[in-house]
Amino acid sequence: MRERIKSIMLIILVLSSLYLTNCLVFGQPNLEMADSPQYEQLTFGELKPLEEQVLPFLRLQREEAIWELAPWLPHYNQAWQRARQLLQPGLPPQKSDPPAFLTGLKVQIDFPTAVDPDLWSGSSLFREHFVQAIVWFASHEDVVWFLDENDQWWRAGGLILPDGWLSRLEVAFSTAQVFRFARPEGNDFLKIPAEGVLVPKEVPVMSRYTLAPEPLDYDKLLHSMFVNMATVRRIEERNGIHIYTDGQRGLQLFPHGELEYTIPENELGTRPLAITELLKNTAEYLHLLGGWPDQLYLKNIKSKRHVFENGRYFYTHEVALQSVQKGFPLVGIDAVLITCSEKGIVSYNRQVYQLEAPEGEAMPLISPEEAMAAAGDWWRLQAGNNLLLSLYPVYYVDNANQVQPVAQPAWLFRFENRQAVVDGYTGKFIKWLE
Repeated sequence: MRERIKSIMLIILVLSSLYLTNCLVFGQPNLEMADSPQYEQLTFGELKPLEEQVLPFLRLQREEAIWELAPWLPHYNQAWQRARQLLQPGLPPQKSDPPAFLTGLKVQIDFPTAVDPDLWSGSSLFREHFVQAIVWFASHEDVVWFLDENDQWWRAGGLILPDGWLSRLEVAFSTAQVFRFARPEGNDFLKIPAEGVLVPKEVPVMSRYTLAPEPLDYDKLLHSMFVNMATVRRIEERNGIHIYTDGQRGLQLFPHGELEYTIPENELGTRPLAITELLKNTAEYLHLLGGWPDQLYLKNIKSKRHVFENGRYFYTHEVALQSVQKGFPLVGIDAVLITCSEKGIVSYNRQVYQLEAPEGEAMPLISPEEAMAAAGDWWRLQAGNNLLLSLYPVYYVDNANQVQPVAQPAWLFRFENRQAVVDGYTGKFIKWLE
């Protein structure tokens, strides 16, 4: 009898085990009892729309009085909303001579890179044209001129602007920076345009600052870059650099806050990318790899074609973003530099600085005329025949890769094809910039 009871109990246990196993493998919980799947948010900030990525400089000129609005200045959005109505002519463009012969009130739009105006206008009249600059004259209010990516000027008529457009645009420019044309005397070594060199009307008062790297969530960044952290190897160098690699991609974190992410296999791009593709990719990369803070602005986009074996070509593109602090760009270092192809990122370098603490009291910079006079004969040897177009106040990042970098007030000399930085207090030459 006891043996029969044991057998029955054993059969019950086996059957119940089979039933529970079946429920575990094939059963589904009731929907009201199931928890919603949870995913870790591995993105940084909001995805920036295309039309907010390429923001031009806006200029309003009446004879020799010039007002300029950079994308980081107050009332810029209001002025840009008015100015982009110039992107909607009614007639197809035709080739033209440069419009410089016209005088009177003028509005000019300068883009950081040649761009498709359809991003804002929705017009098909600019089809197959990428625009660097747009010029409009009050004396020819139904016409716009634009400069394309091949440095060819075009003229498009049929422009219809709403009543009161110009007066509202002038109101938006009321807080703009005021510039003038400087004509230095006795400086035969500098080649300048006939109208003079564009410089600020008022000399700015600036302080020297220490810099601090932006705060980043490196653990979140790592999980965004590497899908499976179990395959990632971590290496710590003696100089404090941390390297992470899964054998196909690598990340370097430097003690001074810089990061460099590389995927070498993406370098052999098979085709050039359109500007809209590059902008979309840039926004997505920044969305995943640290974010696009308000202080970052597109600086330029460069495309490169490299000869490969058997006469084949491969294509890469370089997108540079600059940081702006207290209304002045930080130069001498790119805040973000992305090299990519249609396959994805080739390299991603990020070093975003923030002004931390002033060193000493704020002082006015030397005047633009003094800065040009301090250049001396050295400019004759180095600048060649390049026209000096403008002088802008900037912060030059010194000791960028050191423990304590600083932002030094400087004048940025903008030539036709080059740029140079001089000390804002002394005029002493610092370096050429690419």
